[in-house]
Amino acid sequence: MGHSKVELAKEFCIHYHAGQFRKGSNQPYHSHPIALTEILAKYGYDDEVTQCMALLHDTVEDTALKLREIKEAFGFEIEHGVYILSKNTIDDWLHTQARHLIPGNYSKDDLYKLRLLFSRKKNQESESYRRNS
Repeated sequence: MGHSKVELAKEFCIHYHAGQFRKGSNQPYHSHPIALTEILAKYGYDDEVTQCMALLHDTVEDTALKLREIKEAFGFEIEHGVYILSKNTIDDWLHTQARHLIPGNYSKDDLYKLRLLFSRKKNQESESYRRNS
């Protein structure tokens, strides 16, 4: 039996971040995207697309993995989400606002990416509601 997309994304995450560590620690870098999936699941964002995007969100910035490879393995929606999450363009106002919504010690980029994931999920829910109304 084949792997689920989430299992495959976790394998990609661990493989492509191999040898990388969190800044100022000896913690493997892949622990960050894996922790992000747990945070998202805690808030109910445990669907396959969101979880894959969370696991892969730093791979195109920090590893040799290319967007086209993500598209080949996971499809357009996940590839496009990773592309959007790879854009680190949060402003200070948004950072301040997001910090009130999501308590914890997250970087500006982490909060931006969480916000995009939450927004994406909310948009999906709204679209689903409109289709079913």
